[in-house]
Amino acid sequence: SGYMTVVAVRRWCNALAPDCNTVCANAAPFQIGPANDGFTCFNSIHVYKKRPSLGKRPGGTQESTPPPNVGKYGPIIHKYGSNIPGIDACTTRSCGPNYCCCSGTYD
Repeated sequence: SGYMTVVAVRRWCNALAPDCNTVCANAAPFQIGPANDGFTCFNSIHVYKKRPSLGKRPGGTQESTPPPNVGKYGPIIHKYGSNIPGIDACTTRSCGPNYCCCSGTYD
């Protein structure tokens, strides 16, 4: 099909928490459309707290005017990925990733 939906699924930041493979597999699929067959893990991230708020975005999917703070950074995010020796982004159970990157496809 080629269509994919990506979601960040919140994870408990604790060594006792399930890994992202489990978190993604257990995330509720969408009822119709993208990811109605469920999700699989492809990465994990840590989103840091207390970072700048950029304010609300005006409008819906199409913005007629630029939102406030264009060009300024928002949340600071550490991506785990496969480039860290000894750490697999989807199987680590450390307190590091607090979000799992999950993808799902159309049937």
